[in-house]
Amino acid sequence: MIKKILALFLCAVVLLPIFSACEDDDGIPEGMQSVTLEGEPFIFYVPQEWTDNRDSGISSAYYSLEKSIFASARYYRCDADIQSEGLEAYVGKIAEENAKILSGYASDEKITAASLGKKDAKRYKYTFNYGGLDTNNTTVIQYYTFHGEDVIVLSLYIATEHYTDEYVEMFEKIRHSFELCEKNETNDEIVDKYTPEGMKKASDDDVQYACYVPKSWVTDLSDKLTYAYYPESGKPNVTVTCFSPSSDNITASEYFEQCEKEYKKNIAGYELLGEAISRTVAEREALSYQYKAVYGGSEYKIMQTVLIYNNLAYSITYTARADAYEAHLDDVELILNNFRFR
Repeated sequence: MIKKILALFLCAVVLLPIFSACEDDDGIPEGMQSVTLEGEPFIFYVPQEWTDNRDSGISSAYYSLEKSIFASARYYRCDADIQSEGLEAYVGKIAEENAKILSGYASDEKITAASLGKKDAKRYKYTFNYGGLDTNNTTVIQYYTFHGEDVIVLSLYIATEHYTDEYVEMFEKIRHSFELCEKNETNDEIVDKYTPEGMKKASDDDVQYACYVPKSWVTDLSDKLTYAYYPESGKPNVTVTCFSPSSDNITASEYFEQCEKEYKKNIAGYELLGEAISRTVAEREALSYQYKAVYGGSEYKIMQTVLIYNNLAYSITYTARADAYEAHLDDVELILNNFRFR
């Protein structure tokens, strides 16, 4: 039982730190190493003396924890309407939002033209108080570029007191080695006569339920697992699992109590967030539990929705890094509202 329950969490958050499929091992620049997660639309190199931080679920590395020198590369879906406004307008809106939400925010440089991965880009530099503490003033340099349906962001973070030309030059070396490529992902587009408009199937025909996700999510039914993710760094995802409880006539709350005992013992940073949310899924009573956990040094938020059908416990679980959790809740609600038993 422990292995099955923990697999529910681990299959959702473990992103294997392997090279992107578009990467040529022979083409790694001298003195550099790749810290690129699988499926990213770029190849991200850092100097070999940096420490790989892909266990965080993001393509990233750090040079010095003491000096808070950290670099990351991420991508986000960016539709054509947004891209049509132009890259400078896009980054300008990011700056406006940062000014509202970041403690101690300041930017004394204009957004300027640059390049990233041989494409036109915008450079954006600012400072803020990390964690809201005046003693943690951090300088951030970011490069943004559009690439296909995505926006790519390369970021350097450094404690402002240690900001020198030496580290700026190091970051420039990272930027100049940065490469863009195509995402290597299988994305099935399977529908049936019950598929809601704008959605597709994420479940195999052999299971007793049908799970539908928005077409913007990525699915791969080749391994017969019910799993879908939103195509951005960190891969916010939804999984469906089915377990046979240890006792008959178990309720959703009783089943989660069993799960939680194992979570508390085996999942780092586990913390239940508030009370269970009562809802209806597939015309049956269900309970949604929200909790957080830590994996690879990063905080994740999870919503596990539990329901019982034919004495089997079903969990529909949404998992995302804490900083991306809220952004996809509307899609998750859509997934839950359209879940059905066959």
